[in-house]
Amino acid sequence: MKNTRFLILALIVIELTVIASCSRTQVNDKKVIDNFLQAVEDGDVSYQKLIDQGLVYQSQSYRELEQKNDAKKLYNLMIIEISKQLESCHNQTVLSLQESKKTMQYDEILDYPEGHSVYIIYCDSSILTRVLMRDGQVASFGTMNKGGSRVFFVDPGE
Repeated sequence: MKNTRFLILALIVIELTVIASCSRTQVNDKKVIDNFLQAVEDGDVSYQKLIDQGLVYQSQSYRELEQKNDAKKLYNLMIIEISKQLESCHNQTVLSLQESKKTMQYDEILDYPEGHSVYIIYCDSSILTRVLMRDGQVASFGTMNKGGSRVFFVDPGE
């Protein structure tokens, strides 16, 4: 009987520790996303500047340099588009994928690498963009529709 109580108490403590850890990660990720959005909203920012500021993840792999340059061009275009949309945004909200499913009835199918976190950025009540986080940095902020699900544009070194 004592062993059962101890086991139940231990499981509760472990569960609370996991929840607290996930919550801290979400808070940190949301701060990085807020900084990312602020940099984009302030204008005159490029994908390379976001990398230099430590906001965007970039792998150390340079095998696919040509693709990376194409990806940088694409991300620069997306930055311009996000910046334009932020100009007319009255209420900006960042929600984790789980929060978004609960509160905004988000039901898109998202395909993303294991070990990454996903956040949905809303402008008023519409989706502005989706953000993929890796190791406390933005790994991607662009998706495309592929076969009925949305997939993230990711660093070719991923």
